[in-house]
Amino acid sequence: MKYETQSFSLPITRRGLLLLGGGVAAGGLLAGCGVSPSRTGTTGSTNGGKKRVGGDLKYAGNFDLRTLDPAFSAAYSERFVYYAMYNGLVTYDKDLKVVPDLASEWKYSNDDTTLTFKLRPNVVFHDDTPCDAQAVKFNLDRVRDPATKSGQAGHLVAIKSVEAPDALTVVIQLDRPWRPLLASLGERPGFISSPTAIKKYGEDYGAHGVGTGPYKVAEFQQGSYIVLERFDKNWNARSAYLNSIRFDGVPEASSQITRLRTGEATIIDQLDPSLIPTIAGAQGVTSMTNPTGVWYFSTVSYLSAPFDDVNIRKAIAYGINKDAVIKTVYQGKARPANTPIGVGWAVDKNFAGPDYDFDVKKAKDFLEKAADPGVEIPLGTSSQSRNSAVAQAMLDGLKKTGMNVTLQTTPAADYNSQIKAGRIPWWISSWSPRADPDGLLRIVFHSEGAQNSNHYNNPKVDELLDQAAAINDHKEAAPLYGEVYSLLAEDAVSLSVAWPDNTIAFRTDLHGVEQYGDGIIRFKDMWMD
Repeated sequence: MKYETQSFSLPITRRGLLLLGGGVAAGGLLAGCGVSPSRTGTTGSTNGGKKRVGGDLKYAGNFDLRTLDPAFSAAYSERFVYYAMYNGLVTYDKDLKVVPDLASEWKYSNDDTTLTFKLRPNVVFHDDTPCDAQAVKFNLDRVRDPATKSGQAGHLVAIKSVEAPDALTVVIQLDRPWRPLLASLGERPGFISSPTAIKKYGEDYGAHGVGTGPYKVAEFQQGSYIVLERFDKNWNARSAYLNSIRFDGVPEASSQITRLRTGEATIIDQLDPSLIPTIAGAQGVTSMTNPTGVWYFSTVSYLSAPFDDVNIRKAIAYGINKDAVIKTVYQGKARPANTPIGVGWAVDKNFAGPDYDFDVKKAKDFLEKAADPGVEIPLGTSSQSRNSAVAQAMLDGLKKTGMNVTLQTTPAADYNSQIKAGRIPWWISSWSPRADPDGLLRIVFHSEGAQNSNHYNNPKVDELLDQAAAINDHKEAAPLYGEVYSLLAEDAVSLSVAWPDNTIAFRTDLHGVEQYGDGIIRFKDMWMD
């Protein structure tokens, strides 16, 4: 056994694959899928002159921050904040490869059931308490404890025990080889909070949030905004240049652009392609566009009528005109999706399941087979502009099939909570890719998945996901994921629509902006003139 450190140019071996944690080289792998890594605007990263300390960055976006406790996080946008506040044992580079973070190195046992980490010395939390092996053990045990009821526990399912033999050593014992674990430790399941703060605040810890990251909480208004300020005792001083970062919830794209043009915002993302011309030539504004594996889809609660009828579900599937959605909503800057995974080694280039290309006749045929062909079918959408645009483009195709589809619009701030409460039985959503495909597929499609909002339950899918996760060889695991995609398509519960490009727009005095493969902005390395 030997320690793996920061040399990641490994051959594709069982050991190398575990070290990579299923990492996705966004540019190379997208190119491998027949997609150019860049299409318009500035790409990759922006680097100005000499890095300097100072400046107050303001982010405006469709921002939904409910908790500062990663153990209970469910919202996509919360991770924008977490990556500035928290560290894990490992993290990801912009290509989603696993790299060191709080741990400087790690090793596996010969049977891949023991994982030993060496921690960096002298790391402290924002409350000035030490981040040592006992703190790491406390956090992982907390997420795993059934009494915690953390939605992140499923990612750590293979952990048998966590040991801290000394202050700088963490030993994780597994009950079986489990390829996705390393990647999970660089995300919400593995973000390390101050044990002292958790004990101090108890159930109210989510209103405070105390990590080891380059920025700490200064102000927080749940569901509205948060202000982070530089943490001068951060162990990685090279990651903290800004004085502060303010995140504002601004759901409307037009309002985001107005703020950017006037300087009230420094950076915005997920810019609607139809609005890109409005910033072209704007003084002090630039942008970058890159393809992504972010998965846009339509899904139903298949236990609820009329969606418990597979004929209704398949009629909907054939009634969605993906090409029209891509043309009208994304201005052609997207790829039609047929599976949840659009980048990385688990992409199925020979997908055997139904693609559900737009076909009015097939949609009508399935509708005729339905128990109640004329039933009113409510399509849920949020007030957020892109979500609404996708819904309208879908509706145009669905109406041609004769389905009685109506739109049900919910305020963006309440959309996710209404879905979880079961009040929206058919909705449009999106998920970002993970460093390992299991990180997305398990939480959404496993019967015990924390984000299985449509109550999907297919024992064969569960079996295949568990089987694939125990296989370290990507070439051996990939066909199992192909079987999963085919089963998902046949059940027609979550219907793939598109993998859109992502455009980030920002002020020209901001530097260090990079596009990550998961579409989440990392603010920790940015600086301003």
